Amino acid sequence: MARSVLPHSKLKARRQRRRVQIALLVVGVTFVATGTIVALLHLPHLRITSITVLGGKSVAPEVLAAAAKAVLDGTYFSILPKNNILIYPERSLIESLKKEFPLLSELEVRRESMRALVVRVSEYEPYALWCGASPSAVEPCLLIDKGGVAYTKAVTPDSVYVRYYGVLGGEGLPRQYIEKKDFQKLTALLNEVERTLSPDTLVRVYVDEYNDARAVFKSGFVLVFTLKDESVDVLERFALGLTAEPFNEHVVSEFEYLDLRFGDKLYYKLKVSP
Repeated sequence: MARSVLPHSKLKARRQRRRVQIALLVVGVTFVATGTIVALLHLPHLRITSITVLGGKSVAPEVLAAAAKAVLDGTYFSILPKNNILIYPERSLIESLKKEFPLLSELEVRRESMRALVVRVSEYEPYALWCGASPSAVEPCLLIDKGGVAYTKAVTPDSVYVRYYGVLGGEGLPRQYIEKKDFQKLTALLNEVERTLSPDTLVRVYVDEYNDARAVFKSGFVLVFTLKDESVDVLERFALGLTAEPFNEHVVSEFEYLDLRFGDKLYYKLKVSP
């Protein structure tokens, strides 16, 4: 029985061999390229050997540097070094340091050279205290900064700091008391009120779930207002209230409260004389 190979069959076989050759070439080039890249990334002059920390106060720079170095130890997929200046895990480094050192409010990492990093940090600074969801709560007080962030337990809660009450968002530390812009608006408003009522001083502030605020002063006087109103409107109603009867006949410390939540209508109550 005779057998002949058709031209198109020879062409098909030739194409298949070519595909196999190309595939082998691609695999070989990829392998060589990968090996070259891995070798380059392991070069000593691309490895981070120096970490400088700037700006730390409560945490020693050498402690922060050691913690940063620990994050960079090891490899990706057991192959690529994490301490290579070109591929080091910047985001993971920042997140890890913030988690380990909750006093850090801001953290920036930049490359100083091909073998050195600079880590610039700033810390939360105490401004007031958060002492529970409500004034009746029995909880350990936390320090909060000017942005309303509760970040660590207060060592001496019976301090000169004003106490704030209300629900904290999130879990763990740091946690936000109320939104930063609302907290800054609130504290700026209360600073103006306290300046007006001097020498009476602010003692505690409670913001409830309806965004109503109750500011209690040392004399026992309570100012009630809502964070939904603009600060300038609250201050204007407060100033007008002090010029109206019976405030022009009594000092503010003789009142139990002044309620500014209802527009032009002011509600107040005089303390009962003993």
